[in-house]
Amino acid sequence: MWAVPSNLSPASEKFEDLVAKRVLMLRKANPDMEETAIPVELVTCSGSGLDQHISPLKR
Repeated sequence: MWAVPSNLSPASEKFEDLVAKRVLMLRKANPDMEETAIPVELVTCSGSGLDQHISPLKR
């Protein structure tokens, strides 16, 4: 689902809503995360749709 590229502008409301939904889904699936920062690369996607350079999640 997240490995699909889009042409949405990072400044668009649609993109902001999409990222917010992804953050909520991650937090719901991982309730122990609490307020742990989520790497931006995890809730956005690159132009190719796959990004092998995702930042490691720091705990």
